[in-house]
Amino acid sequence: MTRPILFVHGLFGHLRIPEMLSALAPREATSIDLLGYGSMRRLAKNWTLNDQASHVFRTAQAMERPHIVGHSVGGAVAALAAAQSPDAFSSLTLVEGNLTPADAFWSAEIADKPVSHIRKIMRQYREDPGSWINAAGVLIDARTEELARDWLDFQPPETIHEQARAVVKATNHPNYLKSVLVAANHMPLILLAGEHTAKGWKIPENVVSVSRSVIKMPGCGHLMMAEDPTGFAQLINKELLKLETVHA
Repeated sequence: MTRPILFVHGLFGHLRIPEMLSALAPREATSIDLLGYGSMRRLAKNWTLNDQASHVFRTAQAMERPHIVGHSVGGAVAALAAAQSPDAFSSLTLVEGNLTPADAFWSAEIADKPVSHIRKIMRQYREDPGSWINAAGVLIDARTEELARDWLDFQPPETIHEQARAVVKATNHPNYLKSVLVAANHMPLILLAGEHTAKGWKIPENVVSVSRSVIKMPGCGHLMMAEDPTGFAQLINKELLKLETVHA
């Protein structure tokens, strides 16, 4: 049986990318707005990553045991959601998800900075959104520049600050990695990295040992869904179809 996908976005922006979602059809796919982001930007503050995970679970309850796919910081949220409520999800896919404090290095750099510092950074990014996304390996064209602008407008600086602090606190907690392993013991775990950035992803060996597959997307980096949204969707769908065939 084909299950829906619940995408969990990272520190900046959403995963509501039209080319990606259309390439998944007819499979249903939803990109959640985390607390402080998008439609939820005015509804929460001072949250923890466990609060974000509970928010994800509430969204999943309206779906039919979705596959949960988390990118970067969203990978940490997805892992905690899967560990909190394993019966709510069919599988867990971490797309260069934050598995260790080393993965959350940019969050660590800004977590203790004042919000004014983040406002300044985001103003600089907005002055040239194409260069911002290009620095992460994404080629600049009309589509990616519009996506970069949309991602920057998706959340206020205060949200970036709160989320950075939340992920640093969560990944430094001694029980955090246990949550990832709890999730992996209840459902298939897929680890996905971009070919160009895979070496920088600090995947603990005990996480690798319980994963169903470890995949590199050729020719891409950390923002693979921006670089090649159709190819990213097809790769995700291919792996999930394998799981669904086994469990049919």
